[in-house]
Amino acid sequence: MNVIVAGDFAPRARLAQQIKERKFCDIFPKELQTIIKSADYSLVNFESPVIEDTFSPIKKCGLNLGCSENAVEAIKYAGFKCATLANNHRLDYGEAGLNKTVECCQKWEIDVVGVGGNL
Repeated sequence: MNVIVAGDFAPRARLAQQIKERKFCDIFPKELQTIIKSADYSLVNFESPVIEDTFSPIKKCGLNLGCSENAVEAIKYAGFKCATLANNHRLDYGEAGLNKTVECCQKWEIDVVGVGGNL
């Protein structure tokens, strides 16, 4: 079995703008998509919760990351089949951000690991 595990995907700065404009081919060129899609299973650490304008960041030391649903669409476009959510930014916007992230992953048929309703 051929498995690809990719590191942190956190849309910020230039990447956030490309996501907003849905320029996914600039982020994931054909050559990279071919590699990702060639795997039997591919995972990416989705480091930024999906948020809406009404969500408030938690108080913490360090950055509060957040992104739009377009970021989930981008990893689907790239060919990833799973998003790992067990990371230090998963609750940057509380349960609302985490739940929205899981909901968006389900909508785009991206498997989720690292969080859930029970053990």
